[in-house]
Amino acid sequence: MKKRLSEIEADGKTVLLRTDFNVPIKKGKVLDNTKIKKSLKTIKYLLKKNCHIIVISHLGRPKKKDKKYSLKPVEKELFRLLKIKKHKKLVLMENLRFHPGEVSKSQTFAKKLAGLAELFVFDAFGVSHHPAASVTEVPKYLPSVSGFLLEEELEKLSLALKSKRPSIWIIGGAKLDKVDLFSSALKKADKILVGGALMFSFLKAKGYFVGHSKYDLESVRIAKKILKKKNSKKIILPVDCLIAKDLKGKASIVDVDSMPNDSMGLDIGPKTIKLFKRHVGMVKTIVWNGPMGVFEIKKYAKGTNELAKKISSSHAVSIIGGGETADAVKKFTFTHVSTGGGASLAYLSGKKLPAVTALEKSYKKFRKLFS
Repeated sequence: MKKRLSEIEADGKTVLLRTDFNVPIKKGKVLDNTKIKKSLKTIKYLLKKNCHIIVISHLGRPKKKDKKYSLKPVEKELFRLLKIKKHKKLVLMENLRFHPGEVSKSQTFAKKLAGLAELFVFDAFGVSHHPAASVTEVPKYLPSVSGFLLEEELEKLSLALKSKRPSIWIIGGAKLDKVDLFSSALKKADKILVGGALMFSFLKAKGYFVGHSKYDLESVRIAKKILKKKNSKKIILPVDCLIAKDLKGKASIVDVDSMPNDSMGLDIGPKTIKLFKRHVGMVKTIVWNGPMGVFEIKKYAKGTNELAKKISSSHAVSIIGGGETADAVKKFTFTHVSTGGGASLAYLSGKKLPAVTALEKSYKKFRKLFS
């Protein structure tokens, strides 16, 4: 058991608030403020409770203190969204990863952070799967609770694991490390639609030639293992795809059993789009993790866009994993779009999130202070 922010008395306390402000920044400006907006509910609540708030976050993976990884642009955007210039009870500290102790889970660094406040509020779902000083260690030294964003993520993503049937899981993307997700999908879903680079590992496992398409031998080995499972009949692979000799080359459509050796697959084809849309239109729950092609390039975004449009207009509960998928489907509306790619992947794979475990342990340790 863990405590939620809404369940405790926070009035007037000094609060250390862990957020996920790892947002894209260019020339000192925040390009996408979605994660900052999502944190506002918790921040506004704490301000109303007359708390002193010390906000902490990381940004990127700096190897040393580097101006381009500074949270100054985030601070500016945060105050703009709050419609205030500055607030004497709200401060955003500099990038946690400027300190080597953050990634190394330094107990000394965690104690220093904990020493700044009376209460720790963890609201950074996007890093909840990554042990770090500010994620799993601070709760050892400070009464800790979950913020509103973390609770919303856990609540909405759990809809996927307790899905109304029939349900479909769509798995794509460029990353080929989704074995645990497949195991979870095989248990929870009625059908699994496979796209993105993942499709080529499965096609290769079935003996198809895939040209220069992205795959690796380990993924092919795992795909073979998955395809041998009893319920592997749930897996639906593309029947055609969009190919080119390189990203800038002329694109053409081929059936998956006719791929030339000198080309690579870059999106699902029109027959597959039609097939996938038909399946999507017949279900009550849709879980989607990973785009169908190289969506950043317009001519290879059709599979992702067409599927997003179909899902958005359906009456099904639609849960979208964060990361690439969230970027790809921004203009469409779904039941829930997660703020954490790797975290949502871990949760949907049935793994316990280290941050949540740390909050549960903190509650046991500091239970008397919550009563």
